[in-house]
Amino acid sequence: MKLVCTLILPLALLLSSCQDMALVYYNRGLDAIERGDAEEAIDHFRKSLAIRRSDPDTHMNLGVAYYTAGEYDAAMAQFKIALDDYPGDPALHFNIAETYAAMEAYQAASREYELAIRLKDDFYQALTAFGKLQLETENYNRAEELLVHAITVKPSYNPAYVYLGLLYARTDKFHQASVYLYRALKNNPDALDARLGLAHSFYKRQLYEQAIEEYERVYSKEPDNRDGILGLGLCYLETKRYPQAEKLFKQAIENQSEFPGAYKALGDVYFQQGDLAAALASYRMAVQQREDFAEAYMKMGNLFVASGHHAEAKEAFEHALRRSPNDPRILYHLGQLHVEMNDAEQARSYLHKALVLLTNDPDLKRDILKSLRDIENR
Repeated sequence: MKLVCTLILPLALLLSSCQDMALVYYNRGLDAIERGDAEEAIDHFRKSLAIRRSDPDTHMNLGVAYYTAGEYDAAMAQFKIALDDYPGDPALHFNIAETYAAMEAYQAASREYELAIRLKDDFYQALTAFGKLQLETENYNRAEELLVHAITVKPSYNPAYVYLGLLYARTDKFHQASVYLYRALKNNPDALDARLGLAHSFYKRQLYEQAIEEYERVYSKEPDNRDGILGLGLCYLETKRYPQAEKLFKQAIENQSEFPGAYKALGDVYFQQGDLAAALASYRMAVQQREDFAEAYMKMGNLFVASGHHAEAKEAFEHALRRSPNDPRILYHLGQLHVEMNDAEQARSYLHKALVLLTNDPDLKRDILKSLRDIENR
């Protein structure tokens, strides 16, 4: 989301010579931001502040420049200086929220988004950005409320359509997802987030060739887009194009070493091809980078089951269950493991709990019921 700048018309000729130069530098900084040259903007705003130290607008725009350059701590410092003069400015609170979000301080970001919206209830950029944050943290009901409000306030604001479409794609409401994502693409054919949403929707419906087509469009535009690389690789994995999948996951890791999802996916490539040692190494990297990665622990447990290491499998599944205690798939795998370990009572307990928690997965339900019948027939 683009931060909000404060703007002052170029009235330098009306001021004294010293103030005149401060405003000259200020306006040059604004021009540099518009051109996307954050470093030049930082230089001009700092020169302006050297002449006129107490100007809150310059501090705010210097914060925008630092944010654009990825220097979030420096950006936050400038915004907080401006906040002393503008404590009730919704745009400033929005900028602070965006900076906290970039720093992954999500609770602090949420507080600032809420404040910006209270100060300006039709602040559609803040509504959309806050909705996006709620989407990313899987608070889907609140995300939907915010994004629908944003569209109501500003029906032409395309990002709100994109994120609402992504939300519906992630919650398996594929018809609604398509409506919003195609609307977003109609408004802006280059909206890559909308392409990603469509691709994800196709992927979840197992329409892998359509998903590949959309992911490849993203990849051709932005070869370093992490979601595009990962999504395309997962499609190749599902269609057993292992060399292509492996190449993409390795590219993702080269681009961004802290990428647990790519390590887990790379482990799946190796596991499916029978290279258990390489798969285990990748899964371990995934959980090292993301300690709460239940899916990677579950795959690690499956690997240990396949190699006959029941004690290690039990430990991995229990790690997964602690991080996702209501996942029926983990409970099913633990139940199956205890069947193999001849512990019928514990197996039955896990399988019954999995059945209670199961919502909409007929294949898993069939497998659970079969396991329970097998236990009774022993």
